[in-house]
Amino acid sequence: VRGALRRGIEPAPGSLGFICDPESPLLAHFPTEFHSNWQWWHLAKNCKPIILDETPANYKPLIQTIDNFTRNHKLGMIFETKFGNGSLLVCAIDLLNLQDKPEARQLYYSILKYVESGHFSPQFELDRKILNKIFLYI
Repeated sequence: VRGALRRGIEPAPGSLGFICDPESPLLAHFPTEFHSNWQWWHLAKNCKPIILDETPANYKPLIQTIDNFTRNHKLGMIFETKFGNGSLLVCAIDLLNLQDKPEARQLYYSILKYVESGHFSPQFELDRKILNKIFLYI
Protein backbone atom coordinates (compact mmCIF):
# COMPACT_ATOMS: atom_id res chain seq x y z
CA VAL A 1 0.00 0.00 0.00
CA ARG A 2 2.73 2.48 0.94
CA GLY A 3 4.62 1.83 -2.29
CA ALA A 4 1.51 2.50 -4.33
CA LEU A 5 0.82 5.70 -2.42
CA ARG A 6 4.41 6.91 -2.90
CA ARG A 7 4.00 6.46 -6.65
CA GLY A 8 0.70 8.34 -6.58
CA ILE A 9 -1.35 5.21 -7.24
CA GLU A 10 -4.46 4.49 -5.23
CA PRO A 11 -4.06 1.14 -3.41
CA ALA A 12 -6.19 -1.78 -4.53
CA PRO A 13 -9.07 -3.04 -2.38
CA GLY A 14 -8.22 -5.69 0.22
CA SER A 15 -9.05 -8.64 -1.97
CA LEU A 16 -7.51 -10.54 -4.85
CA GLY A 17 -10.18 -9.70 -7.41
CA PHE A 18 -13.24 -11.76 -8.17
CA ILE A 19 -14.67 -14.38 -10.46
CA CYS A 20 -17.90 -14.43 -12.41
CA ASP A 21 -19.46 -16.09 -15.43
CA PRO A 22 -19.42 -13.51 -18.23
CA GLU A 23 -22.14 -15.54 -19.97
CA SER A 24 -24.47 -15.22 -16.98
CA PRO A 25 -27.79 -13.53 -17.79
CA LEU A 26 -27.00 -11.19 -14.87
CA LEU A 27 -24.19 -9.71 -16.96
CA ALA A 28 -25.96 -9.76 -20.32
CA HIS A 29 -25.87 -5.94 -20.49
CA PHE A 30 -22.51 -5.43 -18.79
CA PRO A 31 -19.30 -6.13 -20.70
CA THR A 32 -16.92 -8.26 -18.67
CA GLU A 33 -14.59 -11.21 -18.61
CA PHE A 34 -14.54 -13.93 -15.93
CA HIS A 35 -12.25 -11.78 -13.78
CA SER A 36 -11.97 -8.16 -12.70
CA ASN A 37 -10.85 -5.55 -15.18
CA TRP A 38 -10.82 -1.74 -15.51
CA GLN A 39 -14.63 -1.37 -15.52
CA TRP A 40 -14.82 -3.00 -12.09
CA TRP A 41 -12.42 -0.62 -10.29
CA HIS A 42 -14.96 1.84 -8.81
CA LEU A 43 -17.44 -0.97 -8.25
CA ALA A 44 -14.95 -3.04 -6.24
CA LYS A 45 -13.79 0.02 -4.28
CA ASN A 46 -17.40 0.71 -3.26
CA CYS A 47 -18.33 -2.84 -2.37
CA LYS A 48 -18.50 -4.46 1.03
CA PRO A 49 -18.58 -8.14 0.08
CA ILE A 50 -20.80 -10.30 2.23
CA ILE A 51 -19.26 -13.22 4.11
CA LEU A 52 -20.95 -16.41 2.96
CA ASP A 53 -18.80 -18.89 4.90
CA GLU A 54 -21.81 -20.69 6.36
CA THR A 55 -23.40 -21.40 3.00
CA PRO A 56 -23.00 -24.93 1.60
CA ALA A 57 -19.76 -25.67 -0.24
CA ASN A 58 -21.60 -26.08 -3.55
CA TYR A 59 -23.29 -22.66 -3.26
CA LYS A 60 -21.60 -20.10 -5.50
CA PRO A 61 -22.39 -16.37 -5.62
CA LEU A 62 -23.08 -14.88 -9.06
CA ILE A 63 -20.03 -12.68 -8.54
CA GLN A 64 -17.62 -13.97 -5.92
CA THR A 65 -14.91 -11.78 -4.43
CA ILE A 66 -11.63 -13.63 -3.94
CA ASP A 67 -10.57 -12.87 -0.40
CA ASN A 68 -6.92 -12.45 0.50
CA PHE A 69 -5.15 -15.59 1.69
CA THR A 70 -4.92 -14.50 5.33
CA ARG A 71 -8.72 -14.40 5.76
CA ASN A 72 -9.92 -16.74 2.99
CA HIS A 73 -13.66 -16.08 3.43
CA LYS A 74 -16.23 -17.05 0.83
CA LEU A 75 -17.35 -13.56 -0.23
CA GLY A 76 -20.35 -12.55 -2.27
CA MET A 77 -20.40 -9.37 -4.32
CA ILE A 78 -23.72 -10.36 -5.91
CA PHE A 79 -25.63 -13.48 -4.95
CA GLU A 80 -29.14 -14.90 -5.21
CA THR A 81 -31.35 -17.40 -3.46
CA LYS A 82 -34.87 -18.70 -3.47
CA PHE A 83 -36.77 -17.21 -0.56
CA GLY A 84 -40.20 -18.50 0.40
CA ASN A 85 -42.37 -18.21 -2.71
CA GLY A 86 -40.04 -15.67 -4.28
CA SER A 87 -36.44 -14.92 -5.10
CA LEU A 88 -33.86 -12.66 -3.51
CA LEU A 89 -30.90 -10.97 -5.20
CA VAL A 90 -28.32 -9.22 -3.03
CA CYS A 91 -25.80 -6.72 -4.38
CA ALA A 92 -23.06 -5.57 -1.99
CA ILE A 93 -21.96 -2.75 -4.30
CA ASP A 94 -23.20 0.75 -3.45
CA LEU A 95 -24.55 1.28 -6.97
CA LEU A 96 -26.97 4.06 -6.08
CA ASN A 97 -24.16 6.28 -4.80
CA LEU A 98 -22.07 5.59 -7.91
CA GLN A 99 -24.52 6.83 -10.51
CA ASP A 100 -21.95 9.36 -11.71
CA LYS A 101 -19.89 6.40 -12.99
CA PRO A 102 -21.04 4.92 -16.33
CA GLU A 103 -19.93 1.43 -15.29
CA ALA A 104 -22.14 1.58 -12.19
CA ARG A 105 -25.13 2.75 -14.20
CA GLN A 106 -24.56 -0.06 -16.70
CA LEU A 107 -24.24 -2.77 -14.04
CA TYR A 108 -27.37 -1.43 -12.33
CA TYR A 109 -29.21 -1.58 -15.66
CA SER A 110 -27.99 -5.13 -16.27
CA ILE A 111 -29.15 -6.22 -12.80
CA LEU A 112 -32.60 -4.67 -13.32
CA LYS A 113 -32.96 -6.37 -16.71
CA TYR A 114 -31.95 -9.67 -15.13
CA VAL A 115 -34.43 -9.56 -12.24
CA GLU A 116 -37.32 -8.64 -14.54
CA SER A 117 -36.45 -11.45 -16.96
CA GLY A 118 -37.38 -15.11 -16.85
CA HIS A 119 -33.72 -15.91 -16.18
CA PHE A 120 -33.98 -14.71 -12.58
CA SER A 121 -34.87 -18.04 -11.05
CA PRO A 122 -32.36 -19.04 -8.37
CA GLN A 123 -31.70 -22.76 -8.22
CA PHE A 124 -30.51 -22.76 -4.60
CA GLU A 125 -32.38 -21.93 -1.42
CA LEU A 126 -30.22 -20.77 1.45
CA ASP A 127 -31.42 -21.75 4.90
CA ARG A 128 -33.31 -19.00 6.73
CA LYS A 129 -30.87 -19.25 9.67
CA ILE A 130 -27.95 -18.55 7.33
CA LEU A 131 -29.77 -15.57 5.81
CA ASN A 132 -30.57 -14.19 9.27
CA LYS A 133 -26.86 -14.34 10.18
CA ILE A 134 -25.85 -12.73 6.89
CA PHE A 135 -28.29 -9.84 7.22
CA LEU A 136 -27.59 -9.34 10.91
CA TYR A 137 -24.15 -7.97 9.95
CA ILE A 138 -25.14 -5.81 6.98
